[in-house]
Amino acid sequence: MSVKQLNPYVFPNGDAADAIALYESALGAKLESKITCAEAGMDVPPERRDKLVHAELRIGHGLLMLSDMGLPRAAGVQGPPSVQVAVDVGGADELQRCLDALAAGGSVLMPAHDTFYGGRLAAVVDRYGVHWLLNCMIKA
Repeated sequence: MSVKQLNPYVFPNGDAADAIALYESALGAKLESKITCAEAGMDVPPERRDKLVHAELRIGHGLLMLSDMGLPRAAGVQGPPSVQVAVDVGGADELQRCLDALAAGGSVLMPAHDTFYGGRLAAVVDRYGVHWLLNCMIKA
């Protein structure tokens, strides 16, 4: 078996279009493709026709996929999320800008701080429930 690429797939609480706008602004994401329920020919109520079945955002060299059609959470699953989207940025100022933008309407879980490995690290959950881990190297 040969894995070609690993891409995070997020389900931003039924508001993928707004999440895309946030990630374009906060992270410099570029929308590569999207398809709505209507475009996919799905039989959904009129208020769901414009919801996204699938979208792809290029963020740096990575690809983030999004959908409004999330799967239900498994019964009895509680506690912190098992996945965070990790983003490596170019410097401390960029990290803080991304943190501030993603935290608008969300919550900072771990403020930006210097780490033992010469980096700067922060964690945030955005207003769509997506957990982000932001990192940059500040020392060689």
